[in-house]
Amino acid sequence: MEPSRRRTLIIVAAIVLILIAIVLALLLLGRKAPAPAPTPTATTPVSTTSGGLASATTKTGTVVTNPVALPPPPPPKQPDAVRVAETFAQRYASYSSQEVPYQNLRDLEPIMTVRYRNETEAKIGSGQANPNVTYQGVTSVKVTSTVVSENATAATIDIALQQTATTASGTTISYRTLRVYLMKVGTSWLVDSVIWNS
Repeated sequence: MEPSRRRTLIIVAAIVLILIAIVLALLLLGRKAPAPAPTPTATTPVSTTSGGLASATTKTGTVVTNPVALPPPPPPKQPDAVRVAETFAQRYASYSSQEVPYQNLRDLEPIMTVRYRNETEAKIGSGQANPNVTYQGVTSVKVTSTVVSENATAATIDIALQQTATTASGTTISYRTLRVYLMKVGTSWLVDSVIWNS
């Protein structure tokens, strides 16, 4: 073999080996070494709790405080009644001067008992819009629901609401609670009356 051809082959082989070494180095450096498994530390539980917290002392004497997991409250026996009450309260307490007067109440008639629907219709009458009223609107969002009483055919549920009122002078936020009385009619929960809690 000629010396120049031999020299060219050696140079090409050296370049290929260098490239392979670089690729391998990048692959090995790109991998992170697995984290060592934590060594277990013996703990001595403290037999008392204070303020809902339990403590444990490690071998090194460090006190670790963890919240005690409390069991969740039992679900309401009538979850459908709670959903109907929440839906009703949010729409009942949301309105705007730009919509037909009492439209919020009319929207709720399908989930009212016949007695409450008749009572509501008598109160709202024809409900004609007043074009001279400046804009005002209230949007209500459920904060919490509390089942006050319940059985197979009736439920009383308090719905705490955050109300955002918007007028020409600005926006205000307030909190109110609507007590919703429901009756089970057939298989459906219907609202029979409501009252604002003070």
